[in-house]
Amino acid sequence: MLTMESTHSPPMSPGLAGGNRPPSDPAARAAGKFRVSAGRLLPVLVLLAGWAFSGWMYLLFERTALRRQEEFFSERVAEAQAAIRVRMTNYIDALHGGTSFFAASKSVDREEWRVYAASLQLSQRYPGINGLGVILVVPPDRIEEWKTRARADGERDPSISPFPGTQPGRESDPNYLITLVEGNVGAKLPIGRNIATEPSRRQAAELARDTGQPQINRRIPGSRDTQRRSGLLLYVPLYTKGMPIDTLAGRRAAHLGWVYAQVFPDLFLEGVLGPMEKTLRLHFFEAGGLGLEQALYSSDGPRDGTLPRFERVTEMMMAGQPFQLGWRRGPNFPAAEKTPAIWATGGLALATLLLAGFVTSLQSVGQRANAIAAARTTELAASEERFRHAFEFAGIGMAIVALDGRWLRVNKSLCEIVGHTDAELRQKTFQDITHPDDLAADLALLGELIAGRRRFYQMEKRYVHRDGHIVWIRLTASLVRDAAGVPLHAIAQIEDITERKRLEENLAGARDQALEASRLKSEFLATMSHEIRTPMNAVIGMTALLRDTPLTPTQDDYVRTIESSGDSLLTIINHVLDYSKIEAGRVELEIAPFDLRECIDDALDLFAAPAREKKIRLESTVMPGVPAHVAGDATRLRQILVNLIGNAIKFTDAGEVRVSVSAEPMDGTLPRQRLKFAVRDTGIGIPAEGMGRLFKSFSQVDASTTRRFGGTGLGLAISQRLAILMGGSMWAESAAGHGSTFHFTVLLEPQTGPAAASRRPEAAAVDSTLGQRCPLRLLIAEDNPVNQRVASLLL
Repeated sequence: MLTMESTHSPPMSPGLAGGNRPPSDPAARAAGKFRVSAGRLLPVLVLLAGWAFSGWMYLLFERTALRRQEEFFSERVAEAQAAIRVRMTNYIDALHGGTSFFAASKSVDREEWRVYAASLQLSQRYPGINGLGVILVVPPDRIEEWKTRARADGERDPSISPFPGTQPGRESDPNYLITLVEGNVGAKLPIGRNIATEPSRRQAAELARDTGQPQINRRIPGSRDTQRRSGLLLYVPLYTKGMPIDTLAGRRAAHLGWVYAQVFPDLFLEGVLGPMEKTLRLHFFEAGGLGLEQALYSSDGPRDGTLPRFERVTEMMMAGQPFQLGWRRGPNFPAAEKTPAIWATGGLALATLLLAGFVTSLQSVGQRANAIAAARTTELAASEERFRHAFEFAGIGMAIVALDGRWLRVNKSLCEIVGHTDAELRQKTFQDITHPDDLAADLALLGELIAGRRRFYQMEKRYVHRDGHIVWIRLTASLVRDAAGVPLHAIAQIEDITERKRLEENLAGARDQALEASRLKSEFLATMSHEIRTPMNAVIGMTALLRDTPLTPTQDDYVRTIESSGDSLLTIINHVLDYSKIEAGRVELEIAPFDLRECIDDALDLFAAPAREKKIRLESTVMPGVPAHVAGDATRLRQILVNLIGNAIKFTDAGEVRVSVSAEPMDGTLPRQRLKFAVRDTGIGIPAEGMGRLFKSFSQVDASTTRRFGGTGLGLAISQRLAILMGGSMWAESAAGHGSTFHFTVLLEPQTGPAAASRRPEAAAVDSTLGQRCPLRLLIAEDNPVNQRVASLLL
């Protein structure tokens, strides 16, 4: 500052009357100049200090905003990954439901599987599942049994095929055959496709078998739908009900196959982000890289050959396979709040100009900064509150459990499941409410989890409710460790499956009751065979005797009508009783040597008369290589031929009926040979829509044919069952108006020489005097009085 002289100084001396005298001290003058320079530099120094401080404050606020924005981004990523895990868990539960459905039944046919798949509403409740099916393990020696089952399910000509581009496996290897499949899988079902020929599918399937856990295989280039989308296959192992599966050997011994689903990742992940769809951008990759060849899904839609730069890359395990997820911020992601930094900088800049307002501005900026910090703190608290609510109000039981079993924190759903309050549970351990029979398995799995041999485990177990009844639950447990890897506590998810278990038990019980009722019905009819046939034989016998007595023409017509009706009724009764015996499992094959050609000729001879009446040619052809003498049940083979030849003549008005026999080459390892029979006619044929009803019991192709030709609708069903009992199968080829050909195969043992039992005895000369020279007495063993009388009259 400047120093001014006072105007009230004393009078000056005359010698100095012309003006004021400057200070005479040079040091004082230098000090004054320095004070003037320092005063001018002070605003510059304040301005520079203010700018420096303002810049520091700006960077501080900007970093804080970016950090909070990054934390918000991390929370959204964690929520999205949790949603993906929940969706995959729901899909795996659907497959577990399929294994439960399969285990509740001894045999699930295609219609039952179709009803189950329809009940799941795949397209609405499980988007991305293109097909839901069953793969069965079929050893080489059970291929024919599998084909018979496939034909029973409607497959006309089932066959086993490798996957395209793969080689068939060795004949000694087991086959993993697609047996049932439903869903949007195209017009041609992949029934009979052998997944064992494709290494990726086989590896995932066998890993699921050995671990007992769901597995998903890596992307298969050939597994695409009509839109050329790559698919993944999800497997859940299927084990024999009641067999132990707690060891690797046990799981392999009990293994039957898999329930599997074809999943398209783009449909599976569509909409999984929910409200965060505009906030986040997700790119889903197989493990191994972040290139286009590993890409499975992008929330940005199809790419033009390039991929964006990801802000975060995470990894997650789903059904035994690692996947990588690339994350970016979406268009609606909240931008970093830079307003506080700008205000703070402006306030500090003004403070450099107005020192008096510097403190006020600084306080204002501080208050604004505190308000922003408080708002961010409130947001973080709200986020924590959302997570707490997700835990407390989850639809399934959630708990944090200490390593010694104490309940550290439980939610409301768990309390409702077990009937205890929160305070009561905190005074107990999970061992206290676990059913004693399930405790050892649970503790063993927990031990493996703590030892690091598992990342998580799942099991179905029982809790004892507070009021004493049993609650079935499905437990999923995982472990939380600290940074050093030391176990801290377990996270448990508990789902109440009591209703599902009760439904499974009810379904199994109802099915057992139905099977038992069917068995008792069949046993009753089979037992009634003698009681029903005996009076019918008496009616037919007495009618024959009556016809041989003197009758008027009218009486003779009546008697012939009774005899014809009796024969028809006996045929119907025989069909019904034969079918009942087969249903009851009381048909036993009588294996004996016989002449194959004689057996065929005997069957044809029975229809010589009706064939002549309709002018139909009856012919037979035995191909080279067919053995002349075989061992088997000649009676049952003749019964099949009689049924098929009888049907052929019944539905043929003119032309021919031909029986042909051919032989397949012998295996060399089996003593029996497969013979193929064919009965061809030139009759009315069968329309395509009627082929599916051919071998059904009490069924004809058309009701009109029953009225015109008659019949019980059991002949073909009995013949097919007999062919199956003899180690073969039966099928038909036909077209309306072009005749029909019925094929069947049986296993018979070739004989090296003529079969003694099949030799026809030569006709012996009848000696009319033998009875007079050697009178004989006959004993008739018959408990029915009418049949006793018939036999006496015939003799």
